[in-house]
Amino acid sequence: MPTDLNLPEIILQNKSLTSSEVTPGLTFGDLASNPGVTKFLKALGGNQSISPEIKSLALKYLEKNPNIKDVEVGKVPKGGDSFNWATSQLGVSSSDPDVLSHEASHASRLKEESLYRDLLGMSKRVVGLNNLVTIPAILGIRSFVGDLGTRDTILKTLAGVSALAAAPNLVEETRATAEALSHSDDKLRTAIRLAPGLASHFAHDMVAPTAYYLAGSNLD
Repeated sequence: MPTDLNLPEIILQNKSLTSSEVTPGLTFGDLASNPGVTKFLKALGGNQSISPEIKSLALKYLEKNPNIKDVEVGKVPKGGDSFNWATSQLGVSSSDPDVLSHEASHASRLKEESLYRDLLGMSKRVVGLNNLVTIPAILGIRSFVGDLGTRDTILKTLAGVSALAAAPNLVEETRATAEALSHSDDKLRTAIRLAPGLASHFAHDMVAPTAYYLAGSNLD
């Protein structure tokens, strides 16, 4: 990464970063200017031909929520694209305007503290924990609950509760993808680009609900 461009390389994991890990660089507001877009594209190896699209996207999101103008924009490793509300940092691994738009959509809703943001944070934590304990829980239930009807009820209930816990995060990811599509001049390109990421979120968050449901549907 060219350090003279002052575009920080940051790894966002919803935790605060120390001053030694982040170098002051571009903000989202800078992307509404030609010099800011040029700097962004040079640092990320992007083609300057997409400058108008990047600038247009920035202006659209800033019009919707001017408060995101000071969100720091940084470079992250491939696959680490994200918005970290704890540090107000938006990380992208490439200059792809569709990915930038998706993360900007998150930033426009999640930069400020809100009940919705708290609910989303809780959803992420519950899903992560649930994915770790699902298999042990299923094995325990199948081992210690002898009545098949009771076992089925417990597993199906856990499936429903797990799906409900995952819903806020899945709704947020769907909203970000939908907004990116709405701002895109090439909706087919955007859909193709963002579909795998959305699918991976659903696959990750629905691991526990699916496992509980299948375990309840395939009794001894």
